[in-house]
Amino acid sequence: MAPVDQAEFQGINTEIRLEWEAVGTLAEDEWYAISVRFTGLEGQVEHRGERVQDRTTWRVRQEYHSRVSSTERAFEWDITVEREISNPDGSVSGIPLSPTSETRVFYWR
Repeated sequence: MAPVDQAEFQGINTEIRLEWEAVGTLAEDEWYAISVRFTGLEGQVEHRGERVQDRTTWRVRQEYHSRVSSTERAFEWDITVEREISNPDGSVSGIPLSPTSETRVFYWR
């Protein structure tokens, strides 16, 4: 839902919130997986994000502003509903339950 595709934001202190529509009530082991991608200072694509369950908004971390390439300043983001599973090694991962949402881009200058 927000920000709109190709939105532009100015300054490190600007608060950017990603917002999406709920898919209904999530089960105890289901989460919204937020994926944010950007080209970092060394030219490599960095993947960030997290899983949330109790809301349909997420605040973009201020630290991303100083990690993004000074020429690009573009951030791609999308959402997937995932089921969280425990792996034999004790780590946690997610199995997609939904198609990934439309990917949107915003610019943070």
